[in-house]
Amino acid sequence: MRAITVCIALVCVLLWLPGCGDDDLLQAKDEEIADLKQQVSSLEKEIASLRVLQLSCEEERSSLEQQIASLETRQSSWEEEELSLERQASLLEKEKSSLEQQIGSLQTRLSSCEKEKSSLEQQLSSWENAPRFLALVRGRITADSRQYYTAIFRVTAEMKNARLKGDFISRTGDIFVYVFDGVAYQNWIGGATAKTLYNSGKVVAGLIDLPITQPGGYFIVFSNRHSWITRKLIDATVDLEYYE
Repeated sequence: MRAITVCIALVCVLLWLPGCGDDDLLQAKDEEIADLKQQVSSLEKEIASLRVLQLSCEEERSSLEQQIASLETRQSSWEEEELSLERQASLLEKEKSSLEQQIGSLQTRLSSCEKEKSSLEQQLSSWENAPRFLALVRGRITADSRQYYTAIFRVTAEMKNARLKGDFISRTGDIFVYVFDGVAYQNWIGGATAKTLYNSGKVVAGLIDLPITQPGGYFIVFSNRHSWITRKLIDATVDLEYYE
């Protein structure tokens, strides 16, 4: 606008200059004025165009500023979200570490339990395969003169590889030790001939190691029938060994 004002003032000055009666000079001035007017018109159009362009640029600038503000808001939100995710990741790492420690502890306990289980299984297997013992005679027993001491036991079909084992010693002289089945025992009591499964003969001490192959009732006899006077004091340990 300032340029336009200057141009118009210049035109006015030229029109009112004294001594300007010359036609050629006036014509040149008119042409110059027309040219100036065209330039002014062109400048006005260019200014209008520039104003439109300025307005468009301002609108675009406003839009870009809004986009920048939106991006800054989103960036701030992303940064907060990133910080939250980092905190969550840190917590998850700590939880993971804690779980790994728990897993390690459980694996240690599991290994210990497996070893204990293996040991118990071995003990169980050893116990299952070990023989059982049934105590029949323990400690001091007595047999008066002309008398005897009897221990009774029974072997069942479930008792595998049954065996009579033990030892004895008479503190007051010789004795006889017999093992009978039920029928032989009754014959021996009645004074008849009896088949013995074990017969120590006349001894002061001895060992018993007798397999029992058939189920049934059996009798261990510590006999002092041959002695008319002496009472016999006998220390004996006799067990029935078997497997299940």
